[in-house]
Amino acid sequence: MVNPHARSSSMVRSVRAWAPVIFVTLGLVATSCGTTSSGPSSSKSSAGFPTSAGPTPSSASAVASYTPWPESGHDPQHSGASPAFGPKSGVIRWTRALGAGITSGPVVEADGTIVIATDAGVLRGLDPMTGADAWTFDGGAAYGGNDLSTSPAILPSGMIVWPGPQNHLFGIDTTGHELWSRPFPAMTLSPVVASPGKVYVVDVNGDLSSVIVGTDGAQVAWTLALGGGAGATFGSPAIAPDGLVITTVGDQVVAVADDGAAGHVQWRYTVGAAIEVSPAIGPDGTIVVGTNDPYQYGLSPDGHLRWRVRRETETYSSTSVTHDGLAYYGDNNGVVYGVRAATGAPIIRYRGLQGVWSIPVIDGGHCVYFGTQGGHIYGFTYQGNELFDIDAHGPIDSYPAITGDGTLVMGTEKGVLYAIHG
Repeated sequence: MVNPHARSSSMVRSVRAWAPVIFVTLGLVATSCGTTSSGPSSSKSSAGFPTSAGPTPSSASAVASYTPWPESGHDPQHSGASPAFGPKSGVIRWTRALGAGITSGPVVEADGTIVIATDAGVLRGLDPMTGADAWTFDGGAAYGGNDLSTSPAILPSGMIVWPGPQNHLFGIDTTGHELWSRPFPAMTLSPVVASPGKVYVVDVNGDLSSVIVGTDGAQVAWTLALGGGAGATFGSPAIAPDGLVITTVGDQVVAVADDGAAGHVQWRYTVGAAIEVSPAIGPDGTIVVGTNDPYQYGLSPDGHLRWRVRRETETYSSTSVTHDGLAYYGDNNGVVYGVRAATGAPIIRYRGLQGVWSIPVIDGGHCVYFGTQGGHIYGFTYQGNELFDIDAHGPIDSYPAITGDGTLVMGTEKGVLYAIHG
């Protein structure tokens, strides 16, 4: 997620305490992303990053969830990773012009329905094979035209919790009917699912809330004001393996403990440069986050600096950290970096056309996919071989998703949703 007000005019614009039902991916061809044609020989960039990596890891990049892609970044830790095997050749299954810009990120229901909102404030459920409407829900107003990407969250019950227009959080059923809505003082960002009946949401003022949700409504259990002059929030919270809620405000990473009745700040880490993106958390609890300085940071579960790695420039790209501990993040030059989340040790870099303002996503074979402000959608093998480069003809802010059959779904500011399969 990125600050809608902080773009330079000179830049090119645009562990859970519950046991979910596991979604089983069917009919997948287990093709490793390390078995394609040879790419560039191993070398180091000026920043010390290889442009070619070693053998594809044999470890699993992702674990299955109760839907193929239930929330922003796939899961509460923001792994950005799916156990499905994604596209290898960039064949476009379908495109769909939705009539307004697509800044929101898609999520995927248990039956495969793709749920996506447009900047016009309309939430849609789309047939995954054709892109046709299964249902639509009008939120009553436009988002207001910014590049702050938010995504709905799908609960194990199937309920969709949507941060919609006019600072409202909506509860929507699986057929697109409104169950409830609740106003908040400011724009809410992507919810993170804490349990079958609870989500955490943060608004742009830096207020973190625990929200108990059901078919009959939503109750705020507590709200904790994290701003206090520290600045605004533009990234969504994540949940650490120890249950702490990790979020950002201004130039700080903040950890909050939830005792059920209230939230309590456990620690703050001040970076010294604005943070406009969401954190991600590795399997060992390392928190990885990007900033508006040219560094990526890795923090320990108790809020101490573990590592700092230089990028080429600032970043408006959120981080993904896979189940096997690989962190991927972009920068405003269009470079996506891969590091060891626990240590920051460089693995690989991939280069696209212009800035990466969303999030890289990773499939079950460790292929990496991302979109850029230059309007291109890329697929790369783990080693750094380019699988495809699709000209989407419009900047990409939308956080991508991967469906149960491995289709990559991504939207553009021009209002076109791409489904790439094969």
